[in-house]
Amino acid sequence: MRQNFWILFLLVACLLPCRAQVQKMPFTVAKEIVSSASETAALAPSSVRNAQGLAAKVSFWEEQVSALHIDMALGPYFLPNPQIVSEAQRQENQKLQFEMVRHWLEKEYAAFKHSASLSRCVRTHIVAGEIDYLGFIPSNPRLLLLGEIHAIPWIKREIFALIKQIQAAYPDRPIYYASEFIYADGDNPGAVLQSKDELAHFSISIPFYREFNALLFDTGVRMVGLENPDNGLKGKLNREGTHFWQSAQSWNVFSPQGVRERNRYWAEIIHGIYAKDPQALVVVHAGNGHTSYRQLNSLSRLLQPYKPFVVEFSFLKKTYAPSEKYLAISPQVAEQARRKQAEKPEEPIYFVQALDGKPAAWLLGSNLFIRRPRTQAE
Repeated sequence: MRQNFWILFLLVACLLPCRAQVQKMPFTVAKEIVSSASETAALAPSSVRNAQGLAAKVSFWEEQVSALHIDMALGPYFLPNPQIVSEAQRQENQKLQFEMVRHWLEKEYAAFKHSASLSRCVRTHIVAGEIDYLGFIPSNPRLLLLGEIHAIPWIKREIFALIKQIQAAYPDRPIYYASEFIYADGDNPGAVLQSKDELAHFSISIPFYREFNALLFDTGVRMVGLENPDNGLKGKLNREGTHFWQSAQSWNVFSPQGVRERNRYWAEIIHGIYAKDPQALVVVHAGNGHTSYRQLNSLSRLLQPYKPFVVEFSFLKKTYAPSEKYLAISPQVAEQARRKQAEKPEEPIYFVQALDGKPAAWLLGSNLFIRRPRTQAE
C-alpha cells in the first residue's frame, strides 16, 4: 500500500543516517533546547510566575517528547549533507533547524495545555461518501491551501472533488489551481498552462499526479506550476549514481533553508496571480509541510493578506502533528464510524474535524482536517 510505503520511506530517511550525514537529528536538538530551558528554570526564583510556567513546560517536555515522534515529523529536513554548502549557509540552516524544533516543542506544549478547550470546540463530523466541503469552507474564499501526504489515492480523489465543488459554487469566478507537482516555467513563472502537451511537459516531478493533472485540465481550471525548475534534477542525479541526500539538490528541496526559499518562490507566483487577476480564487495543492500553520515560513503564513483557509488531508495513523495527539478520535465516535461503515460498506468513511463557528485555524494547526479510519486500506 502507498501509505505503508510512505511510512517506510520516512522511517528509513529519518532514522538511518546517510553516508555523509553529520547533522544532529531533531531529537538531539530538542534535548539541547529542553536542557537549556531546564537550567534557566532552575536558576530563576521559584516564586516568579514565568519561572513556574517554564518549569511546568520543561517537565512536560521531559516526560512527553518522543525521539520517534519528533524525528518522524522533522527528520527529512535534517538529512541533506551540510558539507555541500558554504559555512554561512550551514550556520543559517542550523539556526532554522533550531527554530523549527523549538516551534514544534512550543506547539506540542500549547496543544497539551489547551487540550480540554480544544476537545469542546473542535467537532468531529462522521461523513459517509461525498464530503460537503462548502459546509465547512467560508463563503467566497480567496485562497484555499490543500495540504496532503504525498501519493495517497483517496486524498487525490478528495482534492479533485473539492475543486469540482468550488467550480460549481462559483461559476463566475476565475479559479486557479497552483500545484507543487507541476514545474513553473522558468522564463515566465506563474504562467497559466495553455495545453495538455504543455502540462505534460511540466508535470515531471512525481508521475503519480500526471493523470490527475490531465483530468483537472479538462475541468477548465487555470493551471499554474509552482515548483522551481532548478529543483528538478533528482531523477537525473539518481541515474548518474549520485546519492540524492548528498547532492546540492537535496539541500534546495528538503533543508529548512531550501523549503523556506521554495515557499517564497511559490508565494511570489501567488502574489503575481492576484496582481493580474484580483478576483481570482486560488487553490494551492502541496504537501502539509508547505501549507500548514504549524510550519515556520509556510504558505499559510507568507500569504496571510489573502486570508488563507487550510484543508489538511491525512489518515488516522499517527502523523505526529502536536495538536492531533490531543484531539484523538474518541472510542464513541470511532464506534459510530464503524456502525455507519457497516450500514454503508460501499461508501468511504471520513472524520472531518473543524473548529465550530470560526474560520480561523485552531492552535496554528488547520482550519479543516480530513482523516480516513485506520480500518480502510487503499
